[in-house]
Amino acid sequence: MTVMPLIKERAAVIHGLSNVISANTKHPKEAWEFVKFLGGKEANEIWAKSGVVIPARMDVLDIWKKTYPNLNLQAY
Repeated sequence: MTVMPLIKERAAVIHGLSNVISANTKHPKEAWEFVKFLGGKEANEIWAKSGVVIPARMDVLDIWKKTYPNLNLQAY
């Protein structure tokens, strides 16, 4: 079990990024390409460097950890 970081009290992240395509889109191919990009390494590196979310890809997790040097993120 992963232990969430403790600052003042324990808390858990209950949200994430959900990238979806509307069934009514006029550009399904372009939308699919964009969603694929969002799940790819390049987009995850951007998010990891910003510290916005925990990356979905293990190969960029260390980049994300470096955005929070004051926290013990070894559980990740």
